[in-house]
This record gives sequence, structure tokens and C-alpha cells, in this order.
Amino acid sequence: MNNINFTSRNNPIPKFEIKTNKGVLKVEEISTKNKNIDKETIEATDFFVYNFATNTKDPSFLKYLDMPKSEYKKSIKRFSNYMKSMFNNDDGNLTYLIAKDSKGKVQARCITKSLDDFGGISDKNTLCIDSVAVNKEYRGNNVGSIMVNKIIEQSKDQFKDIFLVADNCAVPAYKKGWELKEFKPENEKQEKVFNIIKEERPDYPEYVTFMHKSINTESSRWWERFTKLLEKK
Repeated sequence: MNNINFTSRNNPIPKFEIKTNKGVLKVEEISTKNKNIDKETIEATDFFVYNFATNTKDPSFLKYLDMPKSEYKKSIKRFSNYMKSMFNNDDGNLTYLIAKDSKGKVQARCITKSLDDFGGISDKNTLCIDSVAVNKEYRGNNVGSIMVNKIIEQSKDQFKDIFLVADNCAVPAYKKGWELKEFKPENEKQEKVFNIIKEERPDYPEYVTFMHKSINTESSRWWERFTKLLEKK
């Protein structure tokens, strides 16, 4: 298969549909090689920031709801640089899905990648759920869960664990829909990794929760691999 039109070069996902109480959503991957990727990056950033702001108690996101339009646009453009950097540093495991309604309007977006957010370490066997957002009118239809589960299904030979920094308001949904558990250190290795993550997330624990899940129980766990990578650094 020629994967040039897919975001995730290692784990391409064919188009699929999600049935909701508002109609069918058509889901597809967006390629970071698309000629309109700069425009897409701005639109995606706007989408994520707005949806995060409508489902959080974090003031760093809530401020966007009342921000003057001109200032909001500048902030979104600055914010989009993170996404551009993520696309540029893709190791082949990044997946970017969008879900459109019958009129072609995007109602949900999901970005996953290899875990590489902490300590300059990249673990290609841990699926990091970077961003998932669903427009308010489509929430409650398991849209985000279905999108993430499709990614897990297509990449089960690649990833052994899932990791997510979850907004506290969304934790119940992640526990129910994805069966994720809160990451709390239970041994020395976990404590070491936990402290590194905590140092880079000043919004923990007031606004976010660290969550994880094992996909392959026969493999070593993500914090064990992470510890070994840190020792080599």
C-alpha cells in the first residue's frame, strides 16, 4: 500500500464511519504532507482550543472564551506552532483523524503519536493521546472513544501501552470509554518517571490527571522502558 496520503506512515487507517444521534460522521486521516497543511494546522488549533475551553475548569483555556477576536487569532497562531513542530518531528507513528458531518463540517478531531513529551525521550512503543476534541452537540456519542479505539486497533503491533494527560473534567469519560486508569507511582521506577512528568506539567494535579493503560500485557510497561531510556541519556 502506498501510504503517502496517510498521516501515520506506520499505521495507516482507512476511512470509516461513526453513527451518532445527529447523523453519520465520516472519519479520515489527514496527511501532514498536504499542500494546505498550514491552513489545516490553524483550523485544528482553533478547534482544539475552543473545545478544550468548553470542557475544563483550567483558566489557561477558559480565558480564550472571552478573549478579543484579534488577540484570540494571534494566540491561535502561536499555539499552532506546537502542532507544526509535532508534525515536523513525526517518527511515522503520528495519526491525525478528522470526523465530518453530512455537510462536510468537522465535528471531531483526534491526534495521537509516540510518547515523547517528557525528558526528551521518545518511546515508540507507547501511544500518546495528544489531543481529542468533539463539538458539544456530538458529545455523548462515544465519537472520541471510537476514533482512538480505531487507532489502537490499527497499531496494536506497534504500541504496548497508552498514555494520556487528561483534563480533570474528562477523566470519568476516559475511565468509562477507554478503561484508562490514573497513573500513581507504586514503585521506585514509577516514582522516577512520575516526578519527571510532574515537573513538566505545572497544571497537575489541579487541572489534569496522568492516565495510562496496558495494551500488551506480555510486554514490559511504558515506565520501565522510559526508565531505561533515561539511563542511556
